Amino acid sequence: MGADRARLYRKRDAQPDIQPGLRKSAEPVNSTLGIARLQMVAEITQRINEIVKHHIAPWAKSHGFKKHGQRFTRQEGSCIWIVEVKRWKYNIDNHGKVSLDLGVYFPDWDKLVREFPQMQSWEPVPEVPATWCCYVRESLDKLCSEELNDSWWWEVEPTTDLAVLGARLAQSLEAKGLPWLSHKSNFNHAVSELSQEAERLRGMWIEKILCLVGWVQLNNMQKARQLYQLAIIDEPRQQCKTVAVFGSWLEEIGRKGSPNA
Repeated sequence: MGADRARLYRKRDAQPDIQPGLRKSAEPVNSTLGIARLQMVAEITQRINEIVKHHIAPWAKSHGFKKHGQRFTRQEGSCIWIVEVKRWKYNIDNHGKVSLDLGVYFPDWDKLVREFPQMQSWEPVPEVPATWCCYVRESLDKLCSEELNDSWWWEVEPTTDLAVLGARLAQSLEAKGLPWLSHKSNFNHAVSELSQEAERLRGMWIEKILCLVGWVQLNNMQKARQLYQLAIIDEPRQQCKTVAVFGSWLEEIGRKGSPNA
């Protein structure tokens, strides 16, 4: 999953993202160069859309997912599975790259984290959650790194057979993506494995806080306190700010009992 959570943590008044497949350009859209650039971007976007329409969408529908533009979601118990089309930001003309992002969104976990005032500046979760909302997420390309020789993308070139590539993506979702989603939908597995990653890497103090909240939900106060101590070590400057708030919360739970009781 990694520590890239810039969108999740940015302020509410941040500028919205541009349309999928379109990149910001220095040229005005009404200039000749600007229009030509958009046309080139639109061409590769259309080719990727064909892959989504004829291969990804049918696969998703057959497995109970609902389509929301370039995003597919499925309610699975107390969590939501998400499959989202990922486009390389430098896609242009007939040359581009595509992959799929996977995520498991736990509404109760996220709601409990966002109840803290320090987290209320995070961008609100959209009506249909996206992968960037998920504390547990992965890219399909990383799950298929051996097939891709660690390139982390599937190439879309003028000579690419879209039917073959689309079938390969659907097969990868079946063989790698679906098992990953199924495994991560177990809340205990999700929190435990995110904790292992956060404990192993320095600088992931926010992930440690997320895991702290998850362990409280699982009534494992020992692990919650352990993650709190590691978060202080990771980011001592936050000791009197965000991290300290969660420390006080743990002390209050110790006095009053679990919030899940």
